[in-house]
Amino acid sequence: MSALTGEGLADLRELIESRAKPRIKVFVLDCCCSGIATKYVDRGSDSPALVWTACGHSEEAFFESGPGGLTYFTKFLAEAVRAAQDGEPPGATVSQLHDDVTNRFALAREQTGGVQQVPRLVHNGVPDNAGTGGEASVS
Repeated sequence: MSALTGEGLADLRELIESRAKPRIKVFVLDCCCSGIATKYVDRGSDSPALVWTACGHSEEAFFESGPGGLTYFTKFLAEAVRAAQDGEPPGATVSQLHDDVTNRFALAREQTGGVQQVPRLVHNGVPDNAGTGGEASVS
């Protein structure tokens, strides 16, 4: 299993570090130990990138028990996006969504056995306008 994980990380690292010229590279990783990917964001690069992970590099990503259970990161992100769409005005920046998801984790400690899972948001530039010429938002 570790060979598959290592190979997947090598492929991901290559994508993050590549010099392809999209307007912005966005990676959302919802898996155990996903925070390791944040160390490959080149903060001096002129190719904007944003890496948002469910947890740190040596942390587990917790999930709902039962059939069809979601990871808490996916669940809380979906809830945050829905709440942002219902807001006035509708929409939210990446930073606002990240803060909302992080707060939801803090409130749900009992669901994760008292362990605090902390999502990570790493970027080169400003996360809400990295490479967009304005504010990146979800609406």
